[in-house]
Amino acid sequence: MTFNPMNFISNLYYMAVGMACILIVIAVIIACVVVLQKAGDKLAERNSGEDGQ
Repeated sequence: MTFNPMNFISNLYYMAVGMACILIVIAVIIACVVVLQKAGDKLAERNSGEDGQ
């Protein structure tokens, strides 16, 4: 088994693409959670307004 440092350098591109994909997936999950939270807040506000009358 030989050690070739250039293999590491050539694989940096694939590691960067993988990390970018992970970042994008995390951002999509966070965006979905924020949208669901806002929708839930509006639904709870609407339901609490109906209960008070």
